Amino acid sequence: MTAIRDSGLNLNPQQEGFTIYVPIPKVTREHREHLAEGAKKKLNEFKADLRKVQTSAQRRVGEDELADKITKEDAKSAQETIKLIADHFQAQGEIMLVNKTKELLGK
Repeated sequence: MTAIRDSGLNLNPQQEGFTIYVPIPKVTREHREHLAEGAKKKLNEFKADLRKVQTSAQRRVGEDELADKITKEDAKSAQETIKLIADHFQAQGEIMLVNKTKELLGK
């Protein structure tokens, strides 16, 4: 019951013996807009995490190049591949946000 109450979905569960009742409120336009804003915040968090992973991978490639583990051409190719992969997933996230926003707000 605590998890349901603390979920942030404005649910107020009630318990009768071993049964838990969860009255589901009607979804208002305001609530749908709030969910869309939450989705946008999650996308921004995803982008920040993606940049961290991208930076980490590029740093490793740079270190390998400096340690002569890979050639300069291979390092450049790896850097470009990392950027393409990051750009692809960022674009996918943005497409998902647009679709979810349309679904929530009916636009």
